[in-house]
Amino acid sequence: MRSNKLISIPIQWVLVAVIFLLMSLLLSCSDSGDSGGSDETSDSLYTVTYSAESATSGTVPVDSNTYAEGIHVTILDNTGNLEKAGWLFANWSDTEDCSGTQHYPHYQFIMPAADVTLYACWHDISKIIASDAAENDSFGRSVAIDGDYVIIGASEKAYVFNRTGDNVWDSGYKLVASDATSDIDFGYSVNISGNYAVVGASATDDGKGAVYLYERTGTNTWGSETKLSAPDDGAKSFGSAVAIDGDYIIVGAPAHISASTAGAAYVYQRSSGNNWGSEAKLNGTGTDRFDEFGHAVAISGDYAIVGAYYDDSVAFGVGAAYMFHRTGGNSWSEEYKIVPSDTVQAYSFGNSVAINGDYAAVGSNNARPDSTIQAGAVYVFSRNGTDWSEVSILTAAEIRSSENFGFSVSMDADSIAIATTSRAYHISELSSGSWGEPIRTDRPETSAAYFGHTVAIDGDYAVIGAPNTDISDDSNAGVVYIYPQN
Repeated sequence: MRSNKLISIPIQWVLVAVIFLLMSLLLSCSDSGDSGGSDETSDSLYTVTYSAESATSGTVPVDSNTYAEGIHVTILDNTGNLEKAGWLFANWSDTEDCSGTQHYPHYQFIMPAADVTLYACWHDISKIIASDAAENDSFGRSVAIDGDYVIIGASEKAYVFNRTGDNVWDSGYKLVASDATSDIDFGYSVNISGNYAVVGASATDDGKGAVYLYERTGTNTWGSETKLSAPDDGAKSFGSAVAIDGDYIIVGAPAHISASTAGAAYVYQRSSGNNWGSEAKLNGTGTDRFDEFGHAVAISGDYAIVGAYYDDSVAFGVGAAYMFHRTGGNSWSEEYKIVPSDTVQAYSFGNSVAINGDYAAVGSNNARPDSTIQAGAVYVFSRNGTDWSEVSILTAAEIRSSENFGFSVSMDADSIAIATTSRAYHISELSSGSWGEPIRTDRPETSAAYFGHTVAIDGDYAVIGAPNTDISDDSNAGVVYIYPQN
């Protein structure tokens, strides 16, 4: 009779058998594959290559690492100083025409299962740096443009640059005062018109100030310096604001003090060559001490405008601007006192001014639109006979406190360029008699410090200063950016 007794197997043997079976299955799976092509496993590594893509100088960064799929890769900066004439490096892209994904230095992307090539992309912007840039130069603290010439003020010097191609500019011509001593504030203000460049030195001559004029003698060579000294004993800070149009120069002296007025402006007419005749002195009717009449000046044809941003004749701290009309020769008469319509919101009206033809723009950088402190605004006026009527109040599309919109203004026939102190500038375009909502442009590089501090526009180009930008180890050396407007 057969026994039905169960056979006892130690549990250890069962575990060993199960482990052996699992290992056999794993080995079987790893040995199997598609015999029709190469097999890529998780051990595959890939590379990142950078391409110069139309750069005219410099070298691409080199990433010598290899990466597995799914790894986070940090994007390299333009460490080899790639440059393209008339353009500014922007970022990298995974397509040659930069229409694909944009990759920015120091950001990361996830490595795909393939090698990656990143192509250099460019802004249509010129970046201007002084050939002898040095610490605390503040290159770009004042800017102006006329046709193919840009003038840029720095600490105790100024530079003129000539356009040689589409947003391509030469290495510049350096201007310094022939009688220069330290701390005269040469370059605090600049302007240019035709063959003449003007540079203010508001601290020279024991604080009275002076203006230096240069005549162009070649494509971008400047000589025949003429110095205009403060014309009377009351003048202080003469040259802190300057403007030139054709044969006329206007110079602000906001600290001028006399028995009856505070602040002054002076207009000079060119007689021949770089010779400028006797001045016509402008005062604002009813201006008082500390009104800062002459803090900002501009001139166009037979009209000159002078800002007095501390004028309190309308309300405390509101400010005003004064329009003068040339009646013949170098004779000028006050034609109109310009004040803002909303005296509750306006503040420091007249801190900046611009004029072109029958339009004038007045900055009020401490204005409070929507009760937003120091957001700023720009007021536009149009001439009708001898009257100047307010036609538009421009503010930033996104009103922000301490934006100081209108810190400086510049205008040509159909555009107003508006500076702020918050790393941006704005352009308002004239269309069918109306000024459009200003379009904001942010700084092109995070290193651009005080971008938008100064602004100038003429025709196809806008010039933007960033005077506190560091260059290598030189802090506050300053740079300037030139943007095409067509």
